Amino acid sequence: MTQRANKSINLTRNSSANFGADSSALPFIKLVGSWQAGRLSQTFALKIMNNIIKKIRIWYQGRYIEPENDPNSMVIRLAGHYEQPLLAKSLNMFFSFWAKNWKVLLPVIIGTAVTLFIHFDSKTTGKTEHEKQKQNTNIVHITTQK
Repeated sequence: MTQRANKSINLTRNSSANFGADSSALPFIKLVGSWQAGRLSQTFALKIMNNIIKKIRIWYQGRYIEPENDPNSMVIRLAGHYEQPLLAKSLNMFFSFWAKNWKVLLPVIIGTAVTLFIHFDSKTTGKTEHEKQKQNTNIVHITTQK
């Protein structure tokens, strides 16, 4: 019974007396430090991603064209418009076409992909049994003529 009491006293002395300077606490401190560094890198990555998304939105919107007001006219135009780049216009047309016709396009794309996979499959040579037999007879025919 006294041995158990001595062990518990030793454990409490080692764990609470030198917590800051104890070498057993260092891995815990390193773990907390790496967690905070990971958190900082996540926020930095999120800032970069938000910056990229913001630049893509600005590019997609295009440049602002101010309204042309005639100085001799009584009419004043206040609203201008944005002119999108050619790539942004073509992407917009593609996605709007896809949104309208995806039910037709999806089976066509999948069927084309499967057909191309079967055609260019590396395991098959593309020769039928009839072509193999024909090739073998030609070889035999050539060897018999010699």
